[in-house]
Amino acid sequence: MGELLPHLREQSEARQIGRIRMGMKAETSTGKTYPKSIDKFRLTSQDRFVIEAAAKIYGGEVKQWDKGWEVFVTEPEIRFCIIGDLKFSQHMEHWQGALCTRRCNTVRETINDVPCICNAEGQTLCKATTRVSVVLPDLPDIGYWRIDSRGFYAGTEFIGSMVMLDQVQKQTGRQITARMALEHRESTTEVVGKDGKPTTEKHKFIVPVVRVSETFGKLLEITENAKREPSAPIRSVNSKTGEVTEYVPVED
Repeated sequence: MGELLPHLREQSEARQIGRIRMGMKAETSTGKTYPKSIDKFRLTSQDRFVIEAAAKIYGGEVKQWDKGWEVFVTEPEIRFCIIGDLKFSQHMEHWQGALCTRRCNTVRETINDVPCICNAEGQTLCKATTRVSVVLPDLPDIGYWRIDSRGFYAGTEFIGSMVMLDQVQKQTGRQITARMALEHRESTTEVVGKDGKPTTEKHKFIVPVVRVSETFGKLLEITENAKREPSAPIRSVNSKTGEVTEYVPVED
């Protein structure tokens, strides 16, 4: 079997098949567009065959999109799994239309390679942006589906659940298929009204969440059993005599 060149080995990864979206562009009565949250996931891809397969599994109608094909699924949950290392990123970003003008780690802005512009200007324009890549095992093709979010809870709860799932898989050596869903939430903020009196405002939003069928107690049990399992014996062959010996490595 051939080997990748050293400088390509660390960069090699499967392609991105499509996107898992939590919103769409809506239009006002005056023709202006604005981002709008949706109740269930929207899958998009340039591959019509994959989107048609998604519609059969998750429900929904396949439609042509300006960048390929899309389906607004009717199923409330989508099965997914993490293959290899968890692939995710988090940055502070500022977008103008379809162009990202700032991408920062709160210290350095990487697009222009300068110190954080928001800190320098004393005004925060960037929003926390989280991207996660997962595998959808029920769909054809080999590759990843990416989900993006600029929400606070996606950058904390959602990523926290993904990291925990990744750690459990690594400790147990077991592939766990989880489910992704959207939860509707509401927060209340106290503000000062036009009359100068305090009042409250309600904000409704959606949050991507991870759900696993196994109880956490069961996952802990599997993890402990995996730690107690003896290491597999290693075979050694003497090149001169042909004698085969086996030994079990002892962990410190």
